[in-house]
Amino acid sequence: MRTSRKEVSGVLNKYDLGELKRYKTIKDGLMNLNAEVHTTKGRFVMRKHAMKQFENRTLKADAIRFEHDIILHLHNKNYSVPRPITNNYGTTFTNHSDNFFTLFPFIQGSGFYDDLFRGKIETVNARTHKRILDAIRHLVEYHILVKDTKIKDKKSRCDVSCLDFGQLQTIWKDVGLSRSFLERIKEKDRSERSEFDKFVLKQMGYVKKIYKKIKKHSKDVKYKKKDIIPIHADFHEGNLLYEKDKIKAVIDFDNSHKDYRQYELVKSMYYFSTINRFQDFSFEQASFFLRLYKKYSKKLGNSIKLNHKDIPFFLRLDLLDTYMFSLSKVYDDQNVDEMKSMAMEVVNQLKWVDEKERELINL
Repeated sequence: MRTSRKEVSGVLNKYDLGELKRYKTIKDGLMNLNAEVHTTKGRFVMRKHAMKQFENRTLKADAIRFEHDIILHLHNKNYSVPRPITNNYGTTFTNHSDNFFTLFPFIQGSGFYDDLFRGKIETVNARTHKRILDAIRHLVEYHILVKDTKIKDKKSRCDVSCLDFGQLQTIWKDVGLSRSFLERIKEKDRSERSEFDKFVLKQMGYVKKIYKKIKKHSKDVKYKKKDIIPIHADFHEGNLLYEKDKIKAVIDFDNSHKDYRQYELVKSMYYFSTINRFQDFSFEQASFFLRLYKKYSKKLGNSIKLNHKDIPFFLRLDLLDTYMFSLSKVYDDQNVDEMKSMAMEVVNQLKWVDEKERELINL
C-alpha cells in the first residue's frame, strides 16, 4: 500500500492543520500505512487504513469507529493514548479517494524494537525490569478502564461465548476451504507451482489437525461474561512508545475487538517473553509476567482466573489466525515476501507449542 503527496494534501484539506511541508512513510506495520506528516502547524501521524479486497466499506467504517471509541474513552480517563484528531466535519476519520484515513498528534518516543534493530538489545532478558513492570501496569489498567464500557463492537468477532474463535472460523471458511488460494494452487500444473505453493500444500494436513484441536478445546474454555472486554489484541512492545523506561503511549488499536482478557494476557505474555519468537522463549520471564499481572490485577480489585491448560490453546488460536492472515496476503499480492516468511515461521511456532505444551501448562 502506498500514498503520495497529492493524497496526503487531499486528506489534510479536510482538517485545520495547515499546509503540507513534507511527509515520509513509516515502515512499521503489516496492514495499514502510516506516514509522519509535517505541516505549517505541526507534526502528525497519518494512518491510511487497509481495505481488504471486496471488504464492505460500511463494516470497515464501523470497525474504525469501534477502535476510535475505545481510544477516546481511554483518553478521557487520562490513559496514555494519542487522541485521533477531529476533522472539519466533526468526525475522527476521513474518507478520501475511496480510502479511510486517521490523523494523530505525533508523539516522540522510542520503541523496544527500535533499540533491537539498532543492535542495542540482543537477548530476551535485555528488557529492563522497569519496562516490563510498566507494560504490565498499563495492560492491567487498560483492562480495568474498558471493562464496564458500553461501546458496541459492530465488527464483533464473537458473541457472549466469545473467543477469537468466531473470526478463525470465518477465516478458515473464506480462505482455507473455499475456492481461494488452495483451489488456485491445485489448479496449477505441478511445474508451475512455486516453492511456497508446495509448502502450503504440504502443511495443509498439519494445519487442519491444529484447527480440529482448537475447535475441540474451545468447548472446554470456561470463563465469566465479565471477562469479555474490548481487548487491544496486539499489546506488544512494537505498539508501546517509551521515554527511557516509562511508557509514553500505547498505540495501534486496529485489531481491537471484544474477547476474553485471558486471551490477551496469554498473547502479551508470549510477546514479552521472547524476541525471536519461540527460539529464545524464556519460561522464567513468562511465569514472571503472568504472576505480576495477576498480582497487580488483584491489588486493583480486578482479579483474574486463568486455567493454564488454556495457554497452549490461546497460543494456537492466535498463531493459526496469523497463518491464515499471512496466506490471504500472499495470494492477494500484498507484502508477499514478508508474508511468506511469516507463514513459514508461524508453522514452526505451532510445532514448538506442540513440543512445549506441558511446560506451557505448568507456567
